[in-house]
Amino acid sequence: MDNRYKFRAWDPLNKEMHYMKMALYQGDEQKAFVLPQEEQSLANAYSSMNLDAVVIMQCSGSLATKSYRGEEPDDKLLYDGDIVYIPDWQCYSVVYWYLGSWFLKFDSCDEYLYENAGMCEIVGTIHEHPELLSKI
Repeated sequence: MDNRYKFRAWDPLNKEMHYMKMALYQGDEQKAFVLPQEEQSLANAYSSMNLDAVVIMQCSGSLATKSYRGEEPDDKLLYDGDIVYIPDWQCYSVVYWYLGSWFLKFDSCDEYLYENAGMCEIVGTIHEHPELLSKI
């Protein structure tokens, strides 16, 4: 399962989410994206991002049942910062990474994502849809 090696970057300046396979290199003086060979070019949109301002989020590798992003399998991948609705529990949650595991954040407790991903519907992200955070 190499889905967990997918990333996305939120660019707050342009209010855009970029999905990609990449890694972030952080040296003493600079930050830079390391892209797979097939994605490297001078015309690449990622080279224009202010790397100090972007928020990098990793894919959990888990799939939700539905997503506002679309119906393709990649659209249903759960990322750090996704806001999900769980119909069986009639509640909202946020996906996050903590101490080596993926979790769902609830008002009163946290649950492991891998046990509950199949019940989740992705309804937004904390960056693109901050108004949904009030429902958690």
